[in-house]
Amino acid sequence: MVIAPDIKPHIEVGTTADTLLPRPAFDGLALVQAGLAKLMHVDVDTHHLHTALELIESVESMSRQLDAVQNKVFESIDRTGVHSVDGHRTAKTMVAHAGKLSGPTADARRKTMRVLRVLPGVAAAYNEGQISTCMVEKLGRVHSNPRVRDFMADADDWFTQHALDDTYAFFNLVVSKWEELADQDGAESKDKRHEQARNHQMFQNEDGSWSWKGTSAGYDGAMTKDVFDAFEKIEFDIDWQWVLETHGDDACADLMPRTAAQRRADAYAKVHVYAARALEEEGGPTIITDVVIDDETFERETRKLLGESVEPDDPQREDFTCHTLSGSVLPPRTAVAHALLGDLRRCVIGADSVTIDLGRRRLFTGYARLAAQLQSDECYWPGCHVKVNRCQIDHLTPHSDRGRDPTTQRDRGGGATNPRNGGAACGTHNRHKEHGYTVTRLVDGSIQIRRPDGTILS
Repeated sequence: MVIAPDIKPHIEVGTTADTLLPRPAFDGLALVQAGLAKLMHVDVDTHHLHTALELIESVESMSRQLDAVQNKVFESIDRTGVHSVDGHRTAKTMVAHAGKLSGPTADARRKTMRVLRVLPGVAAAYNEGQISTCMVEKLGRVHSNPRVRDFMADADDWFTQHALDDTYAFFNLVVSKWEELADQDGAESKDKRHEQARNHQMFQNEDGSWSWKGTSAGYDGAMTKDVFDAFEKIEFDIDWQWVLETHGDDACADLMPRTAAQRRADAYAKVHVYAARALEEEGGPTIITDVVIDDETFERETRKLLGESVEPDDPQREDFTCHTLSGSVLPPRTAVAHALLGDLRRCVIGADSVTIDLGRRRLFTGYARLAAQLQSDECYWPGCHVKVNRCQIDHLTPHSDRGRDPTTQRDRGGGATNPRNGGAACGTHNRHKEHGYTVTRLVDGSIQIRRPDGTILS
């Protein structure tokens, strides 16, 4: 046995049969330990591609062989029953305890041990470091299915060749297909169980964030994943286009403004936004997220978003309110930002807990807002001279108002968010018009207001 002078094996040779390792096992472990110790002190240089590839292949092969030795130890303990000496019920519990392993890790070794007993070809390649441990563990999971267990031995050569030739992803797919074909009744039964157990839950965490979890049957899950992947690709393309426009030839994925996790979260949200719009366009219900917020908080957060310096709020103010109509708590800044973007309908509550402002689902923003502002200099209400830059831009015909206009006999279409259906009104008159007044833009572009009794307000 050759060991570097400065490296000592941690394994000590005992003197009795009960406490010492057999000499061959001791020599082998000592050599491996010495070699690993030398490798740990080597300056690994991977600047060259072929060096990196050779190191990956060599180290992975060595790791697989060590895993194969772990399997041999497990198999020997299981075969001899030595685990019972210390009162362990199974070899798995002994290995998990002595090796400080998690339950799933020890269970994976147990399944690996059992499958390699019936797949000698796979075992030989594994012992040589030619097959990855994750591939063997996949076979172990399949072997735990009692309906296909007896068929695996006949496929030993087939499994071995695929494990030698395929990537793990393709091997996993091939073996999964094999199991499905070998256990068609079981696969169908399993999918039925998944169908019956389908579930989806969303719940708000204590910090105000949201989490969700769920399961579905095979086809529904695959279809949902395809939709989600398409939306995630859209978010990726948006970020990549921004990187190209901003950084030009220096563009790289590391410069993207969002992480992959953030893009997935945004994609998940947009799936539901598009679904809500499609549902409404097909004549279904209008889905609205109502946010109840007190007027002081709404004004404070709006000013902060505009860059103004605002005094901190009184933490003991009892009339503070900011939550959805269903009771989900929201951070004020987020609620106001989304209200300005038109994603939410705002319900502003006064100090007396009375609703003083009920906004519409879609607010005029961006160029649509500017176009509506350019149509007048001040509030459209007769006698009101509040300047347009202090006015709200809202729908003349509400978004929810469908049917025919009594004056023009034209289909209102629900009040589109466009400049013709937008008008500048101060907050007072924007609320006042909701008390039975009808506001219409005439063909010549002027605005006509009718009182609740049908007479024209001039």
